Amino acid sequence: MRKTKLFKRISAFVLASAFVCGSIYSASASKTGSSPSAQILYGSTYTGTEQRLRDAFSSATSGFSSTFDITFTLSSVNSSTALNRPRNCSDVCSTFCCGSSNCDSSHSNGGMRILRKMSSNSTFRIGVVGHVLCYGTGGKHARIAGIAEFPGESRRTVITTEVGFTLKYLMQHELSHNLGVRTHCSSQCVMNEDNTYVDKWCTTHSNDIKNNK
Repeated sequence: MRKTKLFKRISAFVLASAFVCGSIYSASASKTGSSPSAQILYGSTYTGTEQRLRDAFSSATSGFSSTFDITFTLSSVNSSTALNRPRNCSDVCSTFCCGSSNCDSSHSNGGMRILRKMSSNSTFRIGVVGHVLCYGTGGKHARIAGIAEFPGESRRTVITTEVGFTLKYLMQHELSHNLGVRTHCSSQCVMNEDNTYVDKWCTTHSNDIKNNK
């Protein structure tokens, strides 16, 4: 569960022997309240329990509360057919999988496609799947562990249990992007680009979150 490097900028966790994350810009930035509402949705390929998701969320968000006075309220945990795959593709997209190499709109495992399936509003929505996630950029496609939107009118993220990272880490990392962190780093930080996980934020990324409150 440690070696996966390279984070992409929507932000998407990209995998190889490294971990990668993808993040996307949302429109106009909006301030985050001290008690934002969140919802967890999971697709049919997630095989864990709802309690596992609740526990991971509680653990992941406790640091936001103690460090930034942002106390998330989990409104619900529900299955969602929107997160189901139309086809059982087993890897990153290509014309041999789903007959399309369009990761954003057509590929079953496309992280962006899945993220956009969730409704968009001020609620933080975390989608959880149990299969490969793909992110395409620069004409290349890579496995990712998660993808998130930067602050705006919607706060959506999708993560996968198919990689060897804890749900707590994935949620904490992607929620940080939702809260205004646009970069990664090599410091002892949740946003560490080399994915040496620690339960804290470096000064730069702490300020990013504080400035977006």
